[in-house]
Formats: sequence, C-alpha cells, structure tokens
Amino acid sequence: MYKIKQTPEDFRVEEIPLFEFRDKGDYTYFLLTKKEYNTENAIQIISRQLKIPRKKFGYAGTKDRNAITKQHCSVLGKIKDYDYGGFSVKVLGYGDKPISLGDLKGNKFIITLRNIDIKPKKTGFILNYFDDQRFGRKNLEIGLAILKKDFEKAASMMDHPEVHEHLQQSKNDFIGAIRKIHHKTLKFYVNAVQSFFWNEVTAEYVKAITKEFSEVDYKHGKFVISDKKIADIKIPLLCFDTEFENHEIERLYEKVLEKDEIELRDFVIRSIPDITPMGFSRNLIAKVKNMEIGKLEQDEFNENMKKCIVKFELGKGSYATIVLRTSLKLF
Repeated sequence: MYKIKQTPEDFRVEEIPLFEFRDKGDYTYFLLTKKEYNTENAIQIISRQLKIPRKKFGYAGTKDRNAITKQHCSVLGKIKDYDYGGFSVKVLGYGDKPISLGDLKGNKFIITLRNIDIKPKKTGFILNYFDDQRFGRKNLEIGLAILKKDFEKAASMMDHPEVHEHLQQSKNDFIGAIRKIHHKTLKFYVNAVQSFFWNEVTAEYVKAITKEFSEVDYKHGKFVISDKKIADIKIPLLCFDTEFENHEIERLYEKVLEKDEIELRDFVIRSIPDITPMGFSRNLIAKVKNMEIGKLEQDEFNENMKKCIVKFELGKGSYATIVLRTSLKLF
C-alpha cells in the first residue's frame, strides 16, 4: 500500500489566493506557514501572543497538521512578521475585507508518494469525494450526536480540556460545556455529517448511472468509482431548508437520512445556533490541473520500494488524497 506523510515534508500544500494585496486597508493579510500544527490552533496561539481577540482573525481553509502548509489569513489591525517555531507569519499586504472560509481559488500540491513499485498515471478529473481526513477521529460521531440533540454523548466524545473542566464544575451542563469550544471548531463536527451524507448519496448515484464501477472501503463507508467519465452535476450538502432540483438525488438523500434517523429539521441547532450549518452545492466532478509525475526513485524509508514526486492543482474543497488514489488506481 502506498504511503504519504511519512514526514511532514512529504506533503506540501500552498493556497492559490483569491484576494489582491494592497498597500493600505484595515485588515492585514498574512501568509501562515506551518508544520505539525493545525490551522485553528496556530491562529489561537497567535491571538494570545499578540493579545488580539480570536474573532478578529480569519482564514480561507483548514490545512493538515502533518504537512508543510502555506495559507492566507487576515486580521483586523496591524501585525508584523514573526516566527513562532512550528509556524510563522509573513505580512503580504492589506485590504478592506476579512478572509473567510472559502476565500481561495484552490491549492497547489507537491506530494512525495512512497512505498510504490509502479508509476502513477496522470488524471484530469476525480469524483469529488470527501476523504478520511474530513472526518478526523470522531468528528462524524460527535456531529451526529449534536444533530440528534444528544449533547451528553457529544460532550463525552470531545477531546477538549475545557469541556471536561466545565463538567467538573457543572456536572449536567452539557450544552454549556460544548459551547466552551470555539464555534469554528464545533462546526467541523456538523460539517462532517454533511460530508458523510454527501459521500453516501454520491456513491449510490454513481451506482445508479453506470454498471462500470468498483468499490473500496474508507473510514465510514465505501467510495464508488468508475473509469467511465460521468457528467458533472451539483449535489447539495444538506441543511434544514435544502431544496432539491434533482429528484433522484432527493430520493437518495431520503434513504440516507432514514438510515441514520435524521430529519432535515435536525440541522437547526437551537441550543447552539451559531453552528447551524448553511447549505450549498458541491460538484460531482473536480478537475485536476497541471499534473506532473516525477520519475521513480529509491525510497529511503521503505526497503526495496520506490517513491516519486507528484505535483498538481485542485480547486478549493477537493482532496489531494482522492487524486492519488485515482492516479494509482488503488481504491
């Protein structure tokens, strides 16, 4: 089985910015370069060190912890370049708007693919599944508990010291304990449910439109893929007021929701309203641009095996690991 991220240097990603950087503006735009930190933790550390409230910071997307990543962030006010050890800040310019989730064109990847004996093949598109890293260790399970309003179960699975500290002082205040976590982090749990349902519906849709497909397990289900090119459509990620234009997709969602005992109204979270998710649509197909496959070389970490460097660009929200799976036909 191929390996990635045996070292953080094996996986490099850099955002393709959406904003232009100017000489003036209320917001400072900066490049956050990090290694072995997740995005939110790095931002919270910067916030504490500079004594600037967390709410004044923004970023376009979350990036892997076990990687070398470069991403664009904003802060209301002025800051300077600084090296924090595991991550650094470099001021790029200024502007009049904050950077928010989704404010990027895409990402550039440079990935060292290890423990292989065949050279990957170029691909121009992928089925746009959410891969395992979207779901973390317990993100889906916690998200489902939140939607079902089982806040005691959700709190019990959360690996956050502030949750446990709150419950020691207020034994049964599970909602209060959960609200100790920043709402951006809490949203990841609910977003994981949206992503899982999207994967389930997409897999069933692919089965319905072609007989030429294969299945492979991932953490929470099966990817269904096909070598046959499939027409692109938009598939919604659910929220409480999702309206369906495609009746087949609506029917598939109804089956998925029934299986997990969820209704659309459950996506309204009145006890923690700022994590009630918004709905939007995701393309079934994602384009892979400027793909380059390096030569096979000796893998210094895996005896008698090869490695190669793979470079490509993806639009925002698509997963490099799905490109690698597709390229190697290792689903």
